[in-house]
Amino acid sequence: MYMCILSRVKGYECTSLRTFGIITGMINAGLGLGSMIGPMLGGVLMESIGYGWLVTVISSAFIIMVRFDRHRC
Repeated sequence: MYMCILSRVKGYECTSLRTFGIITGMINAGLGLGSMIGPMLGGVLMESIGYGWLVTVISSAFIIMVRFDRHRC
């Protein structure tokens, strides 16, 4: 479903192999970027605000995301 939405935004057909390659590349680029930036950002936050506050901020954000999740099973 998301591939069709992204392909229509870019102007490609929903079912072509080229579209699947482009969308898969975009998803993998995002995952790769996140795996590089995540640990660096976590380390900077850990050193600046400390472990206790970092756990509090992350768990609060998680609780808010779960609370407002509209696509529950």
